[in-house]
Amino acid sequence: MTKTPISSGIFSAQCSVNRLYTSCLTSSVHGIGIWDVLDACHRQGSLDSAIRNAQPNDFDLLREHAPLLKKVCFNGKTAGRFAPVIGAAGYDTLVLPSSSPANAMLSFEQKLLVWREIQS
Repeated sequence: MTKTPISSGIFSAQCSVNRLYTSCLTSSVHGIGIWDVLDACHRQGSLDSAIRNAQPNDFDLLREHAPLLKKVCFNGKTAGRFAPVIGAAGYDTLVLPSSSPANAMLSFEQKLLVWREIQS
């Protein structure tokens, strides 16, 4: 089975799993960048449920480097826990379903429909 990054479906980009995922999403053509919500944490394994001692990134610093940023989207509910804080800082927020294959509640196509809201 071939894995397709969700970014390929959003932007019709020719992204492959062999290319850095962020190289497609940070393209200036799309005006979208990726930045981790967490600056640091402890996690054994890859599941978000294993995250301990989470320290959020400094969004004031992000505002300095990206003053035109209006909307912050979150990849999954764990990251989305920070949406109220970011919204209170004046950003529009959108919590998206996790793009991880471990999130099997939605099919790729169902996730893609929601992820396309990034562009609006």
